[in-house]
Amino acid sequence: MHPEAYASAMAMLKANPLLAYSGWWLYLFLDPERRALVGCGGFKGGPTTEGVVEVGCEIAPAYRGRGLATEAVLALVRYAFTRPCVMAVEAHSLAGRNAQARVLEKAGFGKVARNNDRRNGVWRWRITLDAYLGAQRRAG
Repeated sequence: MHPEAYASAMAMLKANPLLAYSGWWLYLFLDPERRALVGCGGFKGGPTTEGVVEVGCEIAPAYRGRGLATEAVLALVRYAFTRPCVMAVEAHSLAGRNAQARVLEKAGFGKVARNNDRRNGVWRWRITLDAYLGAQRRAG
């Protein structure tokens, strides 16, 4: 897993110590059967003024291909939409048909656009509260 994610999280925590209590934070994903850390993920901060939060996650190579990333993203989305101020959840992936894109599609995200920043080859994805609730009604 990417150690820079932890360094970034620690810098954010030092700048805002209460962030860890806000819910918009970094989570560790554990496999209780194996008693192992299988990944991490969370939010890149709280909601914007438009009610958008961004999620990201990573699963350790030994645990990939088991649906854990999709499960993690779905859990983060579910949590985000329990908060009344959240209207949409966004994520980024490498461009193209790849594991990241498949996870986001399975979690109900739609591709919004290619980013117009220096990160070439990155797609932005989004799921709105209405789309999420509609999928929940259809599934339930």
